[in-house]
Amino acid sequence: MVEHTRRHPPGARRQPPLRRVLLLVLAVGLGLIAWLVLSPPALPFRAGPAPTPSPTGPPPFDFTVKDIDGNEVRLSDYRGQVVLVNFWATWCAPCKEEMPLLDAYYQEHRDAGFVVLGVNVSDRPAEAAAYFEEAGFSFPLAFDPPGNVLVELGARGLPVSLLVDAEGRIHKRWVGPLTREMLDEDVTLLLAAQGREG
Repeated sequence: MVEHTRRHPPGARRQPPLRRVLLLVLAVGLGLIAWLVLSPPALPFRAGPAPTPSPTGPPPFDFTVKDIDGNEVRLSDYRGQVVLVNFWATWCAPCKEEMPLLDAYYQEHRDAGFVVLGVNVSDRPAEAAAYFEEAGFSFPLAFDPPGNVLVELGARGLPVSLLVDAEGRIHKRWVGPLTREMLDEDVTLLLAAQGREG
C-alpha cells in the first residue's frame, strides 16, 4: 500500500492557520488602539434646559385672495381684529346652512372688533356674489377659485373655518359646519380674552 503525502514546492513556507488568525487579531487591535489615541477626545454630554414654548405663540398667518373687483385682499388687512375666515361654496349644503348663523354672529359682535371673512373657493365670482347678495349676508366676501389657501392649509372638504386672533395667529381651525355653541365657546371667549368684549 502506497502512502500519498502532500508536498509543498521548494522554498514555500507553510504557516499554520492559528498563526494567521493571531496576526490578523493583532493588526486589528493595533489599528483600534491607534484610532483611539489619535482621535480627539469626545466632549462630555450635558443636558441643557428643557425648551420652553414661545410666549408669543405661533407666527402670524397671512394669505392673499381677491374681492369681486379683482383687488387683492390680505388677511393681514384685518390685523387688530379677531377674524373668522370661512371657506365656502354655493354647491356645499353645510356651507349654506351655517352662513345665516355666521352673519348673525357677525352682526352681534362686529362693534367689538370681530369680522367674518367669507372666502368662496370654487364658484364664479359673479355667481357667488349674486347668491351672497340675494341671501342678504353682510360680512366681507372674497374669492380664491382654485382653493390655493386651502391647499396651503392642507385642508380637504368644505366648509373650513379659521379663527385668527388680533395678532394674526391661527387660534383654532374647524372642518365642518359651525354651531352657535362652538362660536360662543371659542370666538366669544377669544374676544373677551383680547379685551374686545366685557
